[in-house]
Amino acid sequence: MADERTNIRAALLTRVNDNVPGIPISWPGVPALVAGANLGLEVDVIFDAERPRALGTALNRIDGHLQAIAWARAGGNGQPGTDELEGLVDDVRALFSRNQTVTAAGQPVIFKTPQPVQATADDGFLARGLRCPFYYFTA
Repeated sequence: MADERTNIRAALLTRVNDNVPGIPISWPGVPALVAGANLGLEVDVIFDAERPRALGTALNRIDGHLQAIAWARAGGNGQPGTDELEGLVDDVRALFSRNQTVTAAGQPVIFKTPQPVQATADDGFLARGLRCPFYYFTA
């Protein structure tokens, strides 16, 4: 299932990258803050569980979630505030809302209802978090 996880991760991160233009995005292993950026997004894909085949089905199920933390520099002239921050969170929520699908290796990744999560901001930043749970069936 390692290859399927790689395919899922690539498909979801590509969807974010393609649909959130002009915003610095931090991926796993990439620094969170971009020099001079006032608004940004940290994204990771976390796999929660693998469920073996249920009776009567030939499919395994992989459960996980996409975690997104939007941040904005607080205060100052011309700096984004909570409106821009909430707009960015809403953009991500729309990409991965309930029953949305993203194709990974020819199979759909199916999303459940996104939920807000606690996000810790560094000094001088505002942050909002979002957890977008999903499942994926594999043979």
